[in-house]
Amino acid sequence: MMKIFTQIFFIGVLSAFALSACGEEDPTDPTAKIIKERQSNFKKMGAAFKSIDDEFKSNAPDLEVIRTSVQTTHDLAKKLPDWFEPGTGPDSGFKTDSKPEIWSQPDKFDMVYNAFKGAVENLFTAST
Repeated sequence: MMKIFTQIFFIGVLSAFALSACGEEDPTDPTAKIIKERQSNFKKMGAAFKSIDDEFKSNAPDLEVIRTSVQTTHDLAKKLPDWFEPGTGPDSGFKTDSKPEIWSQPDKFDMVYNAFKGAVENLFTAST
């Protein structure tokens, strides 16, 4: 299970850095709301991965904390493609760290996402 977690953790961290959005946007703009939600979801996912990592490093890991965090990650991972609506990337005029390739190379994005989703699914299965 540790090997699966390690793979998931690194994929998650890389995905968060590669795909996340950041910055201060106008909260009333619909595009800004999508970007802000994307950022919030990645923060939730990052917190869940951190929680899992902390439990694995502890002397007495709490399986329920791990399961809850894995469930959070699993639920968010299913929705991840929806966080990248057209017009919410770097060309939106809002500050974002999202790579333009997410929109310009959708097949590559889908391939990376499917690998991530599969790894999260394996982690979910191992935790139940």
